[in-house]
Amino acid sequence: MNKTSLRAHFRGLRTNLSTQRQQEAKSLLIDALYPKLSSFSMILSFSSLPDELDLWPLNTLLSNEKRLALPKLEHSLIQPYKINNIDTDLEKCSFSIKEPQPHICPILALHDIDCILVPGLCFDSNNHRLGFGYGHYDRFLAQTLHIPTFGIGYKEQKVDRLPTEPHDIPLTKIYLF
Repeated sequence: MNKTSLRAHFRGLRTNLSTQRQQEAKSLLIDALYPKLSSFSMILSFSSLPDELDLWPLNTLLSNEKRLALPKLEHSLIQPYKINNIDTDLEKCSFSIKEPQPHICPILALHDIDCILVPGLCFDSNNHRLGFGYGHYDRFLAQTLHIPTFGIGYKEQKVDRLPTEPHDIPLTKIYLF
């Protein structure tokens, strides 16, 4: 399958996951992933799209510990911001997700981030991910090769092998629930 076909297939798959399956994955997320993040002092997570695995409970924990950063898309580039209060520092953006408010949240330099959680439409056994095709994460991850990167999603998003291109950056590890 080519990337376009894979994107269409996995968009449909995520959209059609039952509420029960989504809740099951969400409940596994904290117990399985949170302990693996204990050694990191600043984690760049993401705000989940409506059909992505819901990271709100994990992001809330990390925010309460002052270890949460979230990305904001600015001029087609990902800019990380530190989140001090998850309830007041975010605003809804055009993708129906919550993003940092730049006038409230401080910008973080890459050397301030210890770990990056990365979304994707699907992931393979070689730690590659397939995104929406805009290249936002590929451009960002090309600058962060020294930082551990963890792909996060549903176990249904796993494929054996993805078609890759030279600009595709493999992740450090994949966690599917």
